Amino acid sequence: TLSGQAYGTWEWDMLKGGDAKTITVAFTSLDQDMDDCYRSSINATEAVNLVERSSASSSVIIASAGGYVNINQWYHWKFTRTKAGVFTLWIDETLIVADNGSNPVTDTTYTTSVFTVLDLDAGDRVANFTYKDEIQQ
Repeated sequence: TLSGQAYGTWEWDMLKGGDAKTITVAFTSLDQDMDDCYRSSINATEAVNLVERSSASSSVIIASAGGYVNINQWYHWKFTRTKAGVFTLWIDETLIVADNGSNPVTDTTYTTSVFTVLDLDAGDRVANFTYKDEIQQ
């Protein structure tokens, strides 16, 4: 999906439909391959994370402990990013407790966006995307 938003508020609902796999949303991406982007996921251990990804490497900048979310349960995701590059992540209106990195966290690697890209497996669901070019508290 085309999305030129690199700052502001992003919200969506997400359900991970199975064990031992990862569901990913690259909500600011310069390409359709999910390189050169910020992406968030629920990984194989049900940890929640925010990753800064280039074509050569990945850096986890926010990560919860494993078992943070349940399989087959809907969660409401909300990210904000200020013009200074400060990201904050909430799940179901609760600030994520970072087991790795910090929340909020500052990263200014990518300042533009072209796409929102999804990587889903059988049973995964994403719905109700909302983009706002301002911070919504």
